[in-house]
Amino acid sequence: MGLDSYIVARKNFSSFNWQTEKADESFVKICDAVGVPAGFFNETYPSASVELTVGHWRKANQIHNWFVNNIMYGIDDCNGHSISEDVLRRLINTCESVMKDPRLCRDLLPTKSGCFFGSLEYDEYYFNDVAQTIVMLKKILNTFTRDNGWYLTYQASW
Repeated sequence: MGLDSYIVARKNFSSFNWQTEKADESFVKICDAVGVPAGFFNETYPSASVELTVGHWRKANQIHNWFVNNIMYGIDDCNGHSISEDVLRRLINTCESVMKDPRLCRDLLPTKSGCFFGSLEYDEYYFNDVAQTIVMLKKILNTFTRDNGWYLTYQASW
């Protein structure tokens, strides 16, 4: 129980590639992986979505608070919110600024209280979450881009 937050990457695959006029190889592989024969669909043109949890925080209330203030219009809910690569770059920049000058943490990346949201201290755990966020988001940006067909969402639950 407590604050858990996630970044989910989603990509859609069609059963048919209109450019090559052949069955899409990725779709066939997805069908195989989940145990559905690609031939099951016959003449229809179904699609598949793949969702991967590519980021996870546990009680990192300062990161959650940043998302609430920067993409959720200040409304803290448990819904998924679309995030762009620019949003992730802004959060990386904020985290890097805090790591370079820890005196900025209360202004740039303040903690947030909530039901089982974790500590409000600006201690080693706070800065560990910030440092891990930088590494995680850079990996996400290097792999899950809109140019490659991936869409990102942020969601928290508690």
